[in-house]
Amino acid sequence: MIYHEHLYYYSLVALMNHFARYGMVVFDVKPIAIHGGSMRYYVCNRGSPHAEAVSPRVDLLRREELAVGLDRAETFTRFASNIAERKRVLMVLLERLRATGRRVAGYGASGRANTIIQYCNITEDHLRYMIDDAPCQTRFLYSWIALFDSA
Repeated sequence: MIYHEHLYYYSLVALMNHFARYGMVVFDVKPIAIHGGSMRYYVCNRGSPHAEAVSPRVDLLRREELAVGLDRAETFTRFASNIAERKRVLMVLLERLRATGRRVAGYGASGRANTIIQYCNITEDHLRYMIDDAPCQTRFLYSWIALFDSA
């Protein structure tokens, strides 16, 4: 499964570089609360009136991204290492629970949950089933996991 909405996350710095290659300018940004925080980018052609009135939010976000290193490869290498360590810790926990006869069920069959399941190679030995209140998810085979509603 490819959960297309979150297959890639682009920083403002990366988008500014990309769009500049095609004569375009990011003229505004807007934080969106969905999924724990996303960003909406407003882009126009370099000759557009919007390009002459770039929001101060663009420069503010750009400076924030540079301050945390989103323009440096080592930031992403460190991020990948942190994710690999979290995977290791999660799998140790799931293996320990399984070894002691405990059973684990999941709640909320989101695309983000599927990303974790696939990345960590979680199988039916680790996660017995999922519960989800969304009618479109109920009784649907999610990867190898049976889904049930919470009622």
